[in-house]
Amino acid sequence: MEKILDTLFGSPEKAKVLKVFFRNSEALFSIEEIQKNTKLKKAKIQTEIGALLKIGAITKEVKIESILGLQKNKKPEKINVFKVNPAFPLSEELKNLVMKLVPLANKSIGDKIKNLGQVKLALVSGFFLNNPASRVDLLIVGDRMDGRKMSNFLSRVETETGKSIRYVVMSSDEFQYRVGMFDRFLKDILELPHQKLINKINL
Repeated sequence: MEKILDTLFGSPEKAKVLKVFFRNSEALFSIEEIQKNTKLKKAKIQTEIGALLKIGAITKEVKIESILGLQKNKKPEKINVFKVNPAFPLSEELKNLVMKLVPLANKSIGDKIKNLGQVKLALVSGFFLNNPASRVDLLIVGDRMDGRKMSNFLSRVETETGKSIRYVVMSSDEFQYRVGMFDRFLKDILELPHQKLINKINL
């Protein structure tokens, strides 16, 4: 379903840059930060940024790097940063469109999680359900989890969504212990809206 944006906006590159901005509409991003989130080449990002600036979808500010930690006699560096322009006539429409596509990708995420180890529970909340009140976006409970696969999986999800994911991974024993102790952290997650992608413990 993420290909919907690619088609609507003409290219996967443009869609990725838009996702970074409109899934984090209050945040400021440098070119380097956008590159980290999208894995695109800097020249391509600069082209897309230029086009968005031209139509007024985003604005540019200059950020002065803190002088703390800089070498003696070295001048603070000026860095261009960009953010969504709330005055852009289609700002809310673009944000709503981008956010509506997130839940459609949840099944695909669940299928990928199955390959990370002996997964007993996986649920999404927060960003994936457009609920900023949640303490996490992704909770995974399982054993014999493959660390390398987990790292690659999270990196792919963040690249595809254009957003840093708040996640928690715990073993089955830890999860059961926390449940038995009426752990407040877990209680907060489970009481707020969430969607179970994998549920082998009949939660």
